[in-house]
Amino acid sequence: MGRQFKGMLFAKGFMEECNSRAGSNLLTLPLTSCGVKSRMLSKDIMQHSVQIVVQHSSKLQQKSDMLVNAICDMATEMMDYNIDNHEMKTQRSGRMRFFKTSSTKIRPWLEIESSKPDYAIVGENATLSAIAIVPRNIGMRIIDCIAFDGVGDSSQKLFDENGCAVDNNIMPEFEETIVNVEDGWSKSNEDDIVKKVFSTKFQAFKFPDKDIIHFNCGIILCKGDCPKECNYIVENQLLQKPLARLEIFNSIRVIAPQIESVDRMGRNLTVTEKAQAQSAYLGPDVLCVSQSRLAIAFCVLGLIFLLAVIIAIVCSIRYLSQRRNYRRARPPSDHSGRRSIFSLSSSSNNFSQSSLEIDSKLFAYGRVY
Repeated sequence: MGRQFKGMLFAKGFMEECNSRAGSNLLTLPLTSCGVKSRMLSKDIMQHSVQIVVQHSSKLQQKSDMLVNAICDMATEMMDYNIDNHEMKTQRSGRMRFFKTSSTKIRPWLEIESSKPDYAIVGENATLSAIAIVPRNIGMRIIDCIAFDGVGDSSQKLFDENGCAVDNNIMPEFEETIVNVEDGWSKSNEDDIVKKVFSTKFQAFKFPDKDIIHFNCGIILCKGDCPKECNYIVENQLLQKPLARLEIFNSIRVIAPQIESVDRMGRNLTVTEKAQAQSAYLGPDVLCVSQSRLAIAFCVLGLIFLLAVIIAIVCSIRYLSQRRNYRRARPPSDHSGRRSIFSLSSSSNNFSQSSLEIDSKLFAYGRVY
């Protein structure tokens, strides 16, 4: 391994867009694109992962090239946003009205879930969840959500600047759920900290040129509730000035076995993943047979059919031969198969005529009276 590295590094599926210089063994990738996937392992650790291709030549792909899973575990404290909000102190009530703080910590992130742990299949159900650990008296609204291919060549807007769904058939409206958090993250009062989850279920989709789809959403934080008005005429009258705007992002690998060819799928999936993807699309009642086995099955069926035809021909010839021999062995008969009575009478007449001739010879000179 003492040789100088002359190849290049790049994120899998993003060779042209997310690569290193030729001969450099240093690759820097943004967390918002290039196939980087984020996953919350626990309340203390956020994991970022990406597949990196180590190509030993800057132009050629060789057998010695390697695929490396790069994983980075990050402390969730690094995700926290500090929000200065002196106005919130005057609106507290109860035992928290005398609590003073100069900032509030907010921890947001984006999750994408599907039936498969590492990827989704086009058309199957998936869930997009925007999550944040916030004080209960801070409102949230999810806005400006887009799906893109990771490099910016293709994109699809999902939610507009007001948080309204652009197309409910692609992705419907978010549903809000509030979960109490046991330990306080941003304040000493544990009861005041909650986890707000905005989730929506949709059918997985992808862009034709990429197997990884990225999602990017904005979060608006408000003092109290964040009103959402999808009527563009009165929206400016209802929306108040937000406390802050945050960005959340994530990605997921999506495949389309019913659309793409098996060869293209094979470049991005293992054998097990490919079989699971095909079986999930085709269903449990469908039997998949390879082309070679299908050809062998047709050959066997053809031989069985040919053998059946030969046996039928031999049986027919044998039957006709036996019938011909049987007819030859029977006595002569008329057309009805019965002997003629006229042949018997003719024989008796001949016998009588011959008898009369004999008698006439014996008694040539005599007469009988």
